[in-house]
Amino acid sequence: WDILVELRKELVESQRIRTQIISLKITVVGGGVGLVAANIERVPPYVLIVASFSALFFDLLINSYSFSIKRIGYYIRCNIEPILKETSNWPSQIPLWEEFMVTAGVKQRLSYWGNSGMTLLVVAVGIASLYMPSKMSPIADEWRLLLGIVLIVFFIIVYWRIQAQFRFDKTK
Repeated sequence: WDILVELRKELVESQRIRTQIISLKITVVGGGVGLVAANIERVPPYVLIVASFSALFFDLLINSYSFSIKRIGYYIRCNIEPILKETSNWPSQIPLWEEFMVTAGVKQRLSYWGNSGMTLLVVAVGIASLYMPSKMSPIADEWRLLLGIVLIVFFIIVYWRIQAQFRFDKTK
């Protein structure tokens, strides 16, 4: 029981930190895009590429906490809950919490899609900004292409790694 309590504390702390990182991402990335958009006459539009990379770096941080949260839940479901169920005479037809969370119909991934959607929009704006006309500090076509390719490859790598956390949604 003590192990379960400590793991739940760790899980709640990871959720708190992840929420703070998401809030920071929304503030920094959204503020950065807004600042550039508000000063588009004085700032080259391709500066928006910085917001795109920032969103992806924030996603890596967010994913590391999501991974931790899912890993803790998986450990509890597969190692702690079976012992608790057996030693407490828990009714077999009633799942414990983590066991319940992997049953069909109880999962939702709206926060995942909301976070990913924001990143996708900022990445699309970043790529588009590379090709927006600007009289200030023009950027060479080779650099536009290279930055666009690097951003797309980084986006694919980040979201490929994020998919790894979903392996904990399965039972043993």
